Amino acid sequence: MITGDEAGATALAAAIARWAEAIGTARIHAQATGLLLGADPTAPPQEGGS
Repeated sequence: MITGDEAGATALAAAIARWAEAIGTARIHAQATGLLLGADPTAPPQEGGS
């Protein structure tokens, strides 16, 4: 069971992901979704890209 700050952060990230997708902001949606999937928000950006 998730409690406290983690539960709040998860709920907020889910809402941000939902709204970001609805208004078409792909980068914000990807960041919020990544957080929900367990990405480390304190990690530096990955080098390289597409």
